[in-house]
Amino acid sequence: MGTKEENIFRLSEIIARSIQEELSSDERRELEEWLAQDERHRSLYASFQEEKSLMKQAAGHQSIDWQQDYRQFQRQLAKRRRHRLVFRISR
Repeated sequence: MGTKEENIFRLSEIIARSIQEELSSDERRELEEWLAQDERHRSLYASFQEEKSLMKQAAGHQSIDWQQDYRQFQRQLAKRRRHRLVFRISR
């Protein structure tokens, strides 16, 4: 067993790899042992997981083409107006 700093560094690597879903079975066991030690460990790990989820959502929002979506909305709106007009005329 190494120094406290080495253990913290090792654990931070394991946590990062777990968030990226790249853990080996030994690393998973080590992470589970750490999580079982203290409630604070579990809440800290949960906050990391939540942050990962938020980052994925933010990345998804950044890739949205708002202009294209707006043009599509305008086309659908124009189509509905034409349908209503045709319906009114045909009555």
